[in-house]
Amino acid sequence: MDDLSTRLTVLKPKIEKLMSIGGTPGLSLGVQHEGQPLYFANFGYRDVASKLPPTEETIYLGCSLTEALVAAAAGTLVDEGKLAWDTQVIDVVPDFNISDDTIRLQVTIEDLLAHRAGFTPFRAHWQYNNLGYELASVVIDKAYTTLDDGSPIEIPTVQSTDKIFSGAAGGLRTCVKDLLTLYSAFIHAANDQFDTGKTSTPGSPIKQASHLMSSKIPMGGPTKNEASYAVGWARVQLPGAMGGVGCNPPLIPDGMPIVGRGVPSKLVIYHQGSLPGALATVNLIPETKTSIVVLSNSLALNNVADWVGQKNDYIKAATSSVKKSLKWYSTVTAELEQEQKQNASSKELDHYTGTYWNKSKTMKLEVTVEMKDLYYSVQGLESEKYILKHYEDDTFTWIRPRNELIARGRWVDQGPAFWKIRFGADSHGNIDRVAWTYDLEVPEGETFYKIS
Repeated sequence: MDDLSTRLTVLKPKIEKLMSIGGTPGLSLGVQHEGQPLYFANFGYRDVASKLPPTEETIYLGCSLTEALVAAAAGTLVDEGKLAWDTQVIDVVPDFNISDDTIRLQVTIEDLLAHRAGFTPFRAHWQYNNLGYELASVVIDKAYTTLDDGSPIEIPTVQSTDKIFSGAAGGLRTCVKDLLTLYSAFIHAANDQFDTGKTSTPGSPIKQASHLMSSKIPMGGPTKNEASYAVGWARVQLPGAMGGVGCNPPLIPDGMPIVGRGVPSKLVIYHQGSLPGALATVNLIPETKTSIVVLSNSLALNNVADWVGQKNDYIKAATSSVKKSLKWYSTVTAELEQEQKQNASSKELDHYTGTYWNKSKTMKLEVTVEMKDLYYSVQGLESEKYILKHYEDDTFTWIRPRNELIARGRWVDQGPAFWKIRFGADSHGNIDRVAWTYDLEVPEGETFYKIS
C-alpha cells in the first residue's frame, strides 16, 4: 500500500477543483495518522493581491473550532471542583436575565455547551447557537476567578480588544500545524480516559475528555447510526452523513452524502466553523488516531473546507450546492413579492425615524432619513447601516443583491422574514416600535421600542 503522503498528494487536483467551484482563494490542510509522518498541503493564496501562498503556519480564523477549547476549559474547572456540568447558569451569574423563566432558572453549563438550550421546548432538540458559548464563557470566567480561600473576586474580562464579542464561539486564530498538535492531545486524552475511566491523563492538560466527547443530544432527525452532539464536538458513527454543523446541509436538499459505505464502522468526532472570510473543518477518528484539519480564507459559495475534509469525491455535490447558493437572492426576492400586499402605502418617512431599544437595553436600531431615503443601523454603527425600501404598510425591507451584501461581510442564507423591518404604532397612530425577526427560530421576532 502506498504511504499516506502519496495517497493524499494524488487528491490535489480534486481539491483545487473544489476550491474553484466554491470560490476559495487559499486553503491549508494537515493530516496526522498513527505511524505516519505529518502531512501538509497548501493551495492558492493567503494574500490574493500580493500572490502570497499559504503554509501550514499561516494563521486563519478558527471560527467555531474554538468551541472545543471553551468546552475543554469548562472540563478543567469541573475536574478541579470549581464547576459541575449540571451547575445552573443563574447560580454563577445571578444577573442572568431572559424572559423565559424555565431557561433562566434551569439552564446549565452543559446545556449551553451541547446546544440544547433551545426555546421550543427547552432541552427537547439540538439547535446550534453560538450565543450559548458566549454565555458559557461568562460562567467560566466567573468560576475561574476564585481566591485561595474559596471566595470569589471579579477581574476585567480578558479580551483581544475592548470591543470584542463572541470570542468564545469563534475567536480562535490558528494554523493547521498547531491544530494537529492540539487534536493529537485531544485524541490521546479521550482514548486514555475512556479506557481507564479516569477524568485526567498524566501529562495532558485536557480533563474530562470522555465527557467532552460523549453524546449529549441527537442531531437532526432519526438516523440508523449515531449522529449526535457532545460538548464542543459532533459525533457520527460511519456509515453516516457528516458535516452536520456546517453550511453544506441546507444546500443539499436530498441530504448529505453517506460516508463510509462498505468499510468497517468507525466513530468520527468532528466540527465545522464559518465566519465571513473563513471556513474551517476538523475530523478526528480516535480509533486510528487520525486528525484531518482544513482551514480556508473565504466564506465560499459552499463549505469547501468540509468537502475537502471528507473521504468522498464531492465534485458533483459541490457543483449542485453552488447552484443552490447562487439562487438565494432570486428565491428570497420572489418569495417577498409573492407575500407582498399591493397598494399598501407608508407614512411620511420622518414618522419612522428615531432610536429603538429592545427591552433589555442591550441592542438598538437607529432609523434615519438621508437624501429622501430611509436607513436603519444596528447599534448605530455606520458599518451596519442599510437602506430601507418600502414593502407594505409600515413594513420595509433591507435586502440587497448578494454581491453587495457579501462585500460588506454579511451572511446571506436567510429567508424573507429576516429582511423585513416591521414598524408598529400606538393607539394614536404614532410609530413607537419596530419588530425584526433576526432569529428565524423565533418567528415573531424581537420588538424594539422608540426612545424619545
